[in-house]
Amino acid sequence: MQSSDLTIKKIRAKDLYQLRYQDINIVCFHSDEVVEHPNKELLEFIRDDLFKCGEFSLNSRNQIEHTKVNSAYILFSSYKSLQKKIFYEGQPFKKFIKAFYIFDLILVNNSNKNLEELNNARKNIKKMIGDEDFEQLTLCAWGRFWNGRMKSFNNREVENKFCYTRFNEGEYIKFDKNKIILRKIAEDTDICFEEKPPDFTEDGPFISEYQFRRSPVSNKITKIYEDSTEFERIAILSLFHYSERLSFLLPLAFIRGGLNKKVFLNALLVIKGDHLNEDKNLYDNNESRYKIYQEANELATLCKNFALIGTKEQKEIWEKVQMEENVYLEFKETLSMDAKKYRVGDFDTVKKKEQRKIIESNTLKAICALLNTEGGEIYIGVADKPVEIVGIKNEVDFLFNSSNDKYLLYLKTLIKKNFSDQIKLIRPRIVEVFKKEIIIIKVKKSKKPVFFSKTVEGKTEKIFYIRNGPSSDNLDIEAFYNYIS
Repeated sequence: MQSSDLTIKKIRAKDLYQLRYQDINIVCFHSDEVVEHPNKELLEFIRDDLFKCGEFSLNSRNQIEHTKVNSAYILFSSYKSLQKKIFYEGQPFKKFIKAFYIFDLILVNNSNKNLEELNNARKNIKKMIGDEDFEQLTLCAWGRFWNGRMKSFNNREVENKFCYTRFNEGEYIKFDKNKIILRKIAEDTDICFEEKPPDFTEDGPFISEYQFRRSPVSNKITKIYEDSTEFERIAILSLFHYSERLSFLLPLAFIRGGLNKKVFLNALLVIKGDHLNEDKNLYDNNESRYKIYQEANELATLCKNFALIGTKEQKEIWEKVQMEENVYLEFKETLSMDAKKYRVGDFDTVKKKEQRKIIESNTLKAICALLNTEGGEIYIGVADKPVEIVGIKNEVDFLFNSSNDKYLLYLKTLIKKNFSDQIKLIRPRIVEVFKKEIIIIKVKKSKKPVFFSKTVEGKTEKIFYIRNGPSSDNLDIEAFYNYIS
């Protein structure tokens, strides 16, 4: 079979999309879980990416088997397995990673070759975490690298030795040679000794993984990772393990810190070539080195595209959409277009000004209600029954000559016309969510009552709206005064 033979089906009961071959659910490569997700774009990406694999087949467990190339299907399948304790010395991933940064080999030089490539990557990492934290982290990494005899996690020969670092009152670490405190680390407890510390070396202070795990530097870097979307985390972890766990900061900077792909690849190959002694001959051979570069480039490109499926803001918007409408959130499928008439092909009715005004009044009433209550947001381009991100493309193409600028200008004109005194409290903008553009109108609460003027049979009425749960309700005179009081 080929990628075009796969289909995507929405399971409304679970509000998920599933990847299928005929009536068979495709199963993840590293588990028995079905390939399903609430984000349809993800499954489309997985399916389309399989095109490069050519012919592939399903095994007896309904898992896809294809030629040994990196694919989005493998990335998606690997996310949970990449966090198993077996890969992290039996520790939970979060605990492991908070201590890992002092072992990160992007921070140290194993030789004097290709230092420019490493320094180019370091500049970006420094920008990502800040100059002071980067210098502190680098000094810790050098101390661990040399004073720890290049030994890694949970090596008792290292951890049971006296280790030392320096503190300044109110700070975690202050690198001052005149303020060295000798410490012995027993699990997560520091025991201070009065013995004279060993001679300090220029390579930096020795610090244990237990100690470093609690540092502000570790917490800051970990937060960058934890603030990533699900897709970004998959990409970061995939590249981390591809590097043979030599560097986490490098893939983190590539996916989250804006590190250029060329700089990322060059630094990655320098690290792998310097530290994987068993593969040294491969890196010294030009033909083999080129193949390794091509493989790394293919994976880096795939991971970058995979990470871009959903930004953090898109994830937050998606999560709000899943919550459905409430007192702070309103969904509108369109601004001006009668979606039902459009779907049945009644285009003449859709274009009529009277019909457009009726549809527009729904959004304006919602703005008025939010102004009078606690504020909130209106999403245009999101259907409410069932809740689905449909986007504004059809309306923009049909009513605004395929121009987002004309669409947004028209909306701003409507807002100014109806709420000129509250114009600073209302901010509309176009946002892309999973390759579909929607309008988000952010509304702040007004200090004064706001009325929406509505013309009925030639008479203009001023109506006071408030939010009542997921709806916008108008109040009569008596109810209005009771509400204000």
